Amino acid sequence: MPKTVMIVAHGNDAAAAREAAAAAVSQRKGITMDMVVPAFAPAIAPAEAARFDMVVIVLSTPAVRSAAFVDHINAVARAARTVVPVRVDAMRPEWAGPDVDKYNCADFSMPPGPARVARWNDLFRLNVASYDDFNALRANAERWSRNGGGNDFLTQDPHRAGESARLVERMALDPFARPTEEIREYVARSVSYAAAARRRRIWSNVRVAVAVVLVAAFVAGTILFTRWANRRYIASMQSVSRFQMDSAPEFTTFRTIQAAEAGGVDETAALETIRDGLSHEWTVADIGVENAAQNDYTGSGLFSDDGRRFVTQASGGVLRIWDVATAKPLKAWHVSQGSYDFSISADGNTAAVTGDGGLALVDLGNGSTNVIDAGTPVQSRVAMAADASRIMIDEGDHVAMWDRDDGLRASKVTGEVLDVGRTDDGLRALVRDGGTVHVIGERMDAAIGGLKLPDGDGEFVYGAIGADGTILVVDAGRLLVARHGGMADVLAPVGAATRDAPLGLAVAADGRVAAVSTSQDGVRLIDLGTGTDLDVVCGATTAVIYPEFSRNGLLACGNGLVSTIQSVENLTPASAQPGRASVSNTVTPHAGADGTVDASVDGLMVTVTTPSGTANATIPAQDGAIAVAALTSQGDAVAVGTTSGNVFAWDIVAVDGAQPTLTQVRRWSAPDGDTVDRLGWSEDLSTFVAHTASGWWTPWSLHGTATLTGATAAAVARMPACWPSSSMTVFGGPFAKRHGLVECTSAPVASETTSDNKAGA
Repeated sequence: MPKTVMIVAHGNDAAAAREAAAAAVSQRKGITMDMVVPAFAPAIAPAEAARFDMVVIVLSTPAVRSAAFVDHINAVARAARTVVPVRVDAMRPEWAGPDVDKYNCADFSMPPGPARVARWNDLFRLNVASYDDFNALRANAERWSRNGGGNDFLTQDPHRAGESARLVERMALDPFARPTEEIREYVARSVSYAAAARRRRIWSNVRVAVAVVLVAAFVAGTILFTRWANRRYIASMQSVSRFQMDSAPEFTTFRTIQAAEAGGVDETAALETIRDGLSHEWTVADIGVENAAQNDYTGSGLFSDDGRRFVTQASGGVLRIWDVATAKPLKAWHVSQGSYDFSISADGNTAAVTGDGGLALVDLGNGSTNVIDAGTPVQSRVAMAADASRIMIDEGDHVAMWDRDDGLRASKVTGEVLDVGRTDDGLRALVRDGGTVHVIGERMDAAIGGLKLPDGDGEFVYGAIGADGTILVVDAGRLLVARHGGMADVLAPVGAATRDAPLGLAVAADGRVAAVSTSQDGVRLIDLGTGTDLDVVCGATTAVIYPEFSRNGLLACGNGLVSTIQSVENLTPASAQPGRASVSNTVTPHAGADGTVDASVDGLMVTVTTPSGTANATIPAQDGAIAVAALTSQGDAVAVGTTSGNVFAWDIVAVDGAQPTLTQVRRWSAPDGDTVDRLGWSEDLSTFVAHTASGWWTPWSLHGTATLTGATAAAVARMPACWPSSSMTVFGGPFAKRHGLVECTSAPVASETTSDNKAGA
């Protein structure tokens, strides 16, 4: 079966592409999305298609009306090794062009639902690349059977017979081309006959075999000697390696610590690598990583309002509750026979589920279920009120509202539903009708606001609404924002754009930033006030289709297989200075218990004077002039901020009254590039407190990491709640125990819910 999959789709078919991606990821395929939007260049060059085991091309009537899209998919088909066209409506396959039409087109034109999800799952179990070999094997088996089933028509070469056996094994689970009993018997007889022929030749090859064994023994001995001789060199290489630094900085950092503790490495180089790792944002918790190893996927997830619980979809209609602080599963309930969507109350104790039983309320404490509306379509998006008393449902071309008093009521506004969500002012939906995005509130008789798209009827429109009512719309790649829940406001340009169609959108609870996931750029954190690209987050998770913010500064990134949670507080500017911070606005600060540590600036040089002597350091000229300097209250570190938004920090090291030295531990650049005019540290010294025109920033300071002991302590203080078993195997038991590394655990088997319809709909 394919291990790597490329999904090519027109921007209009983003929903179908996400369906395909979720199915592929649930089967642990490596996926790459190529969302083709005519306003932009394709995300992936056609020639790159040759790298993938399977290329799925999503086809629809609107898509093939675009000449640019048809040209692109035909170029992809010419380059790809294996192509599977999939039509999601009544379009004719020949409309896709000759290079695509020569492949059999799969029919996915049924409405979204369990049947279509099942077909996507079947699709990624296909062994299309083996179909030619399988057809040849089937022809050979039929010829053998027609000629009496004798030995003359069996495969006599052991290698070819073995390949045939492996081919039969590969095709055993193929939904459409499974081996018949005739093929299985032909292959089994061929393997047996070829083995007998091989045994007859074996004695003539004894001397050759002995020679091979001797050579192999010699080579093995040489390899063992080489490994022994170069063990310290390998450890040194590990210590300075930047492998995985961007995608898994916490793992790389601890591997470097492990190599440094083993000895024989350059400590200076090791410290640079450790500090580099500590300067990145780390994963707070990995959710579902051990279940994923058992082909048990974790889908979309939602935080409780206090950020302590994370509730996720899982394989087989299961809903799981996780503890964020420990990444441990708390409970799991079987809420549907197949796919579903859900929302939760503010406390995370109640869920609204749209599964095969319709719309139901589930008590996540005891599993009792109350079916509200059996007719609600499977996987309808839902949003639940904070107290679980009201629910808004996406019903395709409109939304509906349920409450305990009035039951289910449909909205009179129709169109494309972009999002449904809970805000501080109640439940809201974004419904796009032509060039207008309507904001729908809990009253279903009319929209509470209408937002005009800048250029009228946009072709590719996506939307999300945050907890404070901030509305984010992506129109042909441009990010637009409206405040105040769309009331008396307009969609204003943010000043940022995407290079391809979004895979997922989320707006932070305070409306200051958004997470925008695309195939080309990963998950970008965008400041909605200035358009500043703050950082790329969740680097360890590819093809994120489920970004989700908590109300306490966390961001979860799910790709349909696992979810990773990380904090974005240190990446996001705040409007007010953090409390209890020590901040300087001068270039001549004083510090120390008796005020005997001073810093001064002369051009690009900062000088520190202590009772035991003087030390200085110089910053590069290209990083701007020094605008502010700061000392920690203890006088053991100095930092400067520049006119180009850079911060440099040094630990002041003086052992037993010796001459002090400055060891640089951090260099940070403000994303907005503006002057750092105030600078200091948080109360615990773990972060800087730096002010620019965009607000107050709190990046990691790396204070105290001038030594290996200090750097290790900083890493241990920030390590994830748990580590995947694969990482724990690499670290080994003694190292893990010494530093308190905890292995992630699999979620238990889900409990069955119980029906409780006494409360009635």
